[in-house]
Amino acid sequence: MRSVGSTAIGLALAALLAGVAAGPSLARASASLRELVKSEPYRTAWGQMVGKERNLPSWIKDFAVTGEGANTPAQMVPVGRQAYLLATLCMGQDCAAHKLYVVFSPDGSKAFGELVETGKEPRWLGRPDAAVRAAVKEAQGQ
Repeated sequence: MRSVGSTAIGLALAALLAGVAAGPSLARASASLRELVKSEPYRTAWGQMVGKERNLPSWIKDFAVTGEGANTPAQMVPVGRQAYLLATLCMGQDCAAHKLYVVFSPDGSKAFGELVETGKEPRWLGRPDAAVRAAVKEAQGQ
């Protein structure tokens, strides 16, 4: 019986340490994208990502101000050995045809995105590296 108790304590300690390693990402997991972009550092990261892009649809450019569009709670996704936050935004309720996957770095200081629209090539925002791109694709089930 003693080994079962030790195992349980070990698992609890590992979970606690994993939470500490995740840092702010863990604290913000399950917050909606709308909630994230209302607070720092996510608001600044969003603004930098969107501000550097040309010809973005208005539903993306205006989201931080209007809050319009279907958006999901953030979930933690592994990128290397770090926990990033991933949430989605859709134009209105049309997720099938107009969807933006948004990823925030563990400290919330950087945002990256993949815009997926029917009939168009997917478009990356914020210049994500290969590991971030792979995490987004994996989250999409690709």
